[in-house]
Amino acid sequence: MAEKPDDKWALPLCRECHDTQHNVGELFFWINICNRDPFLEAITLYQEFGGTGGKPRAPRKIKPRKPPHLRQKIQSRGSR
Repeated sequence: MAEKPDDKWALPLCRECHDTQHNVGELFFWINICNRDPFLEAITLYQEFGGTGGKPRAPRKIKPRKPPHLRQKIQSRGSR
């Protein structure tokens, strides 16, 4: 099963560069055409934007469950 790489390895490309990268191969594109280290570029961008794309992340709210003695039993459809 394929896994999505972490966002810290994502690099923005224009449409033309994106297509070229797919046609010639990723490492060949970065080393021979761009003359850049893609890993260093990705880490630099990730650190510069704080790893959140420049937007603060909202904390997830988790609703606690009621204790068993306070829960109400839901009547099933078959017993109506």
